[in-house]
Amino acid sequence: MSVDTGKVVLDISMSLDGFIAGPNPSREEPLGTGGEWLHEWAFGLASFRERHGNSGGTRNADDDVMAESLAGTGAVVIGRRMFSGGAGPWDDDPNADGWWGDTPPFRVPVFVLTHHGRAPVAKKGGTTFTFVTDGVEAALELARAAAGDNNVLVAGGANVAQQVMRAGQLEEIQIHLAPVLLGGGTRLLDDLQKANVQLEPTRVIESLRLVRRLQRPRREQLGSAGGQGGQPGGMTGTIANRSVPSAAVIPELAYADVEEATDWLCNAFGFTVRLRIGNHRAQLVYGEGAVIVIEGGSGEAAEHAVLVRVEDADAHHEQALAAGARILSAPTNYPYGERQYNAEDIGGHRWTFSQSIADVDPADWGGVLVTEVG
Repeated sequence: MSVDTGKVVLDISMSLDGFIAGPNPSREEPLGTGGEWLHEWAFGLASFRERHGNSGGTRNADDDVMAESLAGTGAVVIGRRMFSGGAGPWDDDPNADGWWGDTPPFRVPVFVLTHHGRAPVAKKGGTTFTFVTDGVEAALELARAAAGDNNVLVAGGANVAQQVMRAGQLEEIQIHLAPVLLGGGTRLLDDLQKANVQLEPTRVIESLRLVRRLQRPRREQLGSAGGQGGQPGGMTGTIANRSVPSAAVIPELAYADVEEATDWLCNAFGFTVRLRIGNHRAQLVYGEGAVIVIEGGSGEAAEHAVLVRVEDADAHHEQALAAGARILSAPTNYPYGERQYNAEDIGGHRWTFSQSIADVDPADWGGVLVTEVG
């Protein structure tokens, strides 16, 4: 995707059946049921993690594409629902401050299309939200002025992207095509019959997880849609084909205060924040595993118990103890070759942290009933 020509670009993830969000979006699941899978490819990338206040992460071809997009963006255009998930007067919106807290990841001016005006909102890190009530072309004009020689990123949702396409203003499209079937939700490419959008490929970018095809419009199909400076308007596009996400069971644990619980789990148990959605939901990772923190816990003892593999049970135990975790059992060697300890977190959930210390044949476990399956 170009980063030096000051284009209006769309960079978005989409399912195989054409959805950019799953069905039944809510404040708790703003991307709808299953919608988070569309972005699974990005969560572990170094560029994505840095923008969300985390260190580390993977550096590969996917990260190169992510870094290219971030570096080339000078302003962003989004819709009201992407900003807060709400509609109507701002006083009636329980998430009127947006999803991203005090330090949003954009770090550039963001222009929010809405029917309800309000004063601009400045955040830390260079993000300022300006609320535009005069339509998509007014928002694009403001965004172009703010972006200068850099790109204007149309970040969503679908309705805003479609408005930009119909106006003939979208010059490049990069779709990360996730091999996920959502079966319903919000489609990106609905109601575009009159937009005359047809693309031709110009390059292919491959990695272990994707193939991208950069595409440009056929000149004879550009029609009368105008671009900047009186030049023909149109759209280039990138299609990314991704491998199916690894099958996983990810527990959801409820806490009275998601932000407090997230910080505590990172400090006490060594988790890393992969994704934080306002103060209502977060996804944390530890090695190859993940847990989702949601709002709703009562603070009473919970029925959940989660097992986490660690490299050093004793060192992990000391970290948890120092952070104030309630230790239910000290590190102990078990006959099945594991050294484990048990702890309880601030939400009452029980955790077992287990270190593999020996390869033990199940027949030698002694006193443990073992049933092999398969």
